[in-house]
Amino acid sequence: RKLDQIAADLAKPFGIPVITNTDIGDAFAKFRLEEGETVYEALNRACAMRSVLPVSDGKGNLLITKPGTARAGVRLVEGKNILSASAEYSAKDRYAQYIVKAQQPGSDQLDADQSAHVRAEAKDAGVKRYRPLLILAEQSADLKTATKRAEWEANVRAARGQRVRVRV
Repeated sequence: RKLDQIAADLAKPFGIPVITNTDIGDAFAKFRLEEGETVYEALNRACAMRSVLPVSDGKGNLLITKPGTARAGVRLVEGKNILSASAEYSAKDRYAQYIVKAQQPGSDQLDADQSAHVRAEAKDAGVKRYRPLLILAEQSADLKTATKRAEWEANVRAARGQRVRVRV
């Protein structure tokens, strides 16, 4: 099943519609809920494996998306439309190196070593000291999927470490 189908099934009992506005990748070969896992934790785990984010669209829907690149249509100018602003910077959950390890089912095209030892990396240039994070993939993954997951971790953790609030 694909991510949007899984998300819709999980959100249905809560009456929350799911909207997808980005490529969500291939179907999962297997996806199961972990004992004691909340719906949010399961969705977040599935979204991480597809390098997307589960967010609210502000209208009561769950939006599965990627960070946008569009700019706001209005300039924010101190003293005119900015009432207050604050910023918060934290490196607490950031790492210099993200290493994702996974396995994938063997096939005639892969030897046992290739399927048993998938390893991908991404770096956060904003963290200067040696600080690695090892992530064991929640499901089987090939090199492409593991690489996307490592990059997603680096990007999302860097973004969450730099929060700006502006009241207009």
